Amino acid sequence: MDRSVPSSDGMGHGSVVLWNGALNKENNNSNENISTSNDNVGPVIRILEIEAKIDKEPTQIDESSSAVLKYRTPNFSTSWEFPELTSGKQTMISDCDGRHYPWYGSRNETVIFKGPCDRYQTATVYMNDNFHPHVTWRNPANRHQLDPNLTHIVRDQSFYVWLVAWNMVTMKSFVMQTISWCMQLEIAVDPRRSLGERAALISNPVPRQPIILDYNVPIPRCALTPPCANSAQMLVWHPRRGKPVCVIPPVWKSQNRSPKRDTKL
Repeated sequence: MDRSVPSSDGMGHGSVVLWNGALNKENNNSNENISTSNDNVGPVIRILEIEAKIDKEPTQIDESSSAVLKYRTPNFSTSWEFPELTSGKQTMISDCDGRHYPWYGSRNETVIFKGPCDRYQTATVYMNDNFHPHVTWRNPANRHQLDPNLTHIVRDQSFYVWLVAWNMVTMKSFVMQTISWCMQLEIAVDPRRSLGERAALISNPVPRQPIILDYNVPIPRCALTPPCANSAQMLVWHPRRGKPVCVIPPVWKSQNRSPKRDTKL
């Protein structure tokens, strides 16, 4: 699916933020990038401590429902796809909450430093992301399918998270830190078995830990604006024969405009 992207700077009036977006391909010339240089904010804003982690808990499989298979991660074939990414129009897509672009959220994910000031100000920003997907036991494109026929689940996603400083006076942003993380999951399913005995996790049960990069990745501008991942995703059924069928269309339409909302920024 993707990887993620954020940004912010702070001299005078500014804010330091964590936020998340999504990437599916390497950067190309069709997407303009935000500068990753933080030379101008070094004397003003510094990172005292940074941490990125995923709970070292194995993925849990829940077969209590006769309608769907639930799997929880410490956070035929169908696939959730992003038209913006599969078409090549965008290299990344934002994974923010869809209300506070470009930030991942507006509570613990952002903080504002007001200046000028004669003493150091410190603050902690953090974000939390969890996965709780549901997958139907039956072909979602066939209403007449009665028996379970789900046989396999594969999830392979990668993300970038940026710690960014944004000068709200000059409206310039500076990437302070880039974090890379991924979610890889594989579940085998035997639909002939009774409920509670069908699914088995075959990928590594312990998730890979995020990586705090020693370099910064440029942020494509397409990852700073709508649509967000939740609004852009569509569920596609890929039959063995015939053309793919859209089961659930994306909420976002290309002609949509994002309404203005109140945020800390």
